[in-house]
Amino acid sequence: MDPRRINIRRNRRSKLNRPLPLQHDTDRLQVRRRRIDHGLAAQVFHQIAPHLGRAGRMNRIFAHHICDWLVPTKDMLLDRGMMGDGVIDLPAIRQMIEEAGFFGPQEVEIFSQDNWWKRPGDEVLAVIKDRVATVC
Repeated sequence: MDPRRINIRRNRRSKLNRPLPLQHDTDRLQVRRRRIDHGLAAQVFHQIAPHLGRAGRMNRIFAHHICDWLVPTKDMLLDRGMMGDGVIDLPAIRQMIEEAGFFGPQEVEIFSQDNWWKRPGDEVLAVIKDRVATVC
């Protein structure tokens, strides 16, 4: 498939478990009559290693999404854990991302309909602040 014909509706950043729509001969692709950058959102809940180095060399890592993998996981989308509650080695992944050249913000992405979404917002934010400082 010609990468210039990709119809991007949901997200302008590629997920790590799909090939990156990066071109070596140009930094931009034409999508729906707009020019947008393409790259990768490094998400700890998805496979990271295969595309991280290439995206880093091309300065195309745009975000670092963090959460944790709970064991057991009740729902693949809506049962993500707060950092430190699961089994993902978050410091090691952050080190890989920084070695690839990305030092931008970490975006907390907790999809947790049975736990964190039911708690008061102030409590969730306090826990996020603490976990980012101590676990990530």
